[in-house]
Amino acid sequence: MLSLSITVMAQRPQRIVSPQVNPDNTVTFRVQAPNADSVKLEGWDLFTYLGKIGKGKTFNGMPMTKDLNGVWSVTLGPLEPNPYMYSIQIDGITTPDPLNANVHVAMRSVENKVIVPTNDASAFWETRNVPHGTVNVHTYSSQTIGDSREVHIYTPPGYENSTDKYPVLYLLHGGGEKSHAWITAGFANSIADNLIAEGKAKPMIIVMPFCHSVPEDAPREMRGNNSSYFEKDLFTDIMPLVERSYRVKSDREHTAIAGLSMGGDLADAVGFNHLEKFSYIGIFSSVLENFKQDHKELFDNPDEVNKKINYLFFGVGSDDHVGMADMTASSCIRDIHSYLADKGINHSFYELPKANHTFHAWRHFLNYNFLPNLWE
Repeated sequence: MLSLSITVMAQRPQRIVSPQVNPDNTVTFRVQAPNADSVKLEGWDLFTYLGKIGKGKTFNGMPMTKDLNGVWSVTLGPLEPNPYMYSIQIDGITTPDPLNANVHVAMRSVENKVIVPTNDASAFWETRNVPHGTVNVHTYSSQTIGDSREVHIYTPPGYENSTDKYPVLYLLHGGGEKSHAWITAGFANSIADNLIAEGKAKPMIIVMPFCHSVPEDAPREMRGNNSSYFEKDLFTDIMPLVERSYRVKSDREHTAIAGLSMGGDLADAVGFNHLEKFSYIGIFSSVLENFKQDHKELFDNPDEVNKKINYLFFGVGSDDHVGMADMTASSCIRDIHSYLADKGINHSFYELPKANHTFHAWRHFLNYNFLPNLWE
């Protein structure tokens, strides 16, 4: 019997772990693909951090090495404690890591998440041992768009046991994402929980709608009107849903709007054009080609603008090259900062060093620059 037991154990397949965060903060990625000819590790978020992706750089994935058991692997780092997104390319086909159930679903892709952890205050995005809020998912029928849509809504710790009303932030995702992006990739709920627990941010409700307000198969001329359709959906369906279902302070002094990339475009278009509804505006990493022309009359009256906007923030990564050759997100936001300063418009600006067009920057802006400055 003893020899039989040993034989059975010897025939058990090798247990493969991926990703494996090592004690030195390197991370090993593995996948079993014995018949593959080529396997690579991909990830805009991950390889931007490692400096493989950027202006003038061509990158088609990090080659992985196959062992005698048909397991491909590569070790990267050490990596700064942070969440990172990645996927695997097998013979030219991109797929999620089959060994990692921690995924982020975007508009046209599914990526895995790997978290290099820490237990100190620098990991502002981690789930800590503090009171936690709740994220609810609402499905509603949009009168504007004519389909069923989702909106994710965060309520702060203690909301269910309180009768208080709360200020509300409408937080908008980017062009490649869905309504849950600020939760699954941005960790907005954990960031808010931690800031509230530390007394660095006021308890608030955060509304995260689906911002693609035009069907992907719609005519080109209709797709160009996403901002106007989103605005109608926001005012006709989303805000009434929030005000009907939650205890919110709906006056402009307690209402904010912010977004990243495409969401920043929407926050720009909706926020500045409706200062009767919003007094806090945040724009993260957006390419606003016509900003000066769109708001010329508004910014020609800086005293009036400064009376109406309680807090205005612009943030971008120093290496954010998304956009066009003559106008990237970095150059655009820097230019807007200079323009507003010349006009005497009160605003805050932050450029995150070595950051590109990723949630690494957007989490930072939300935590350090935007949420703590609301409702002051």
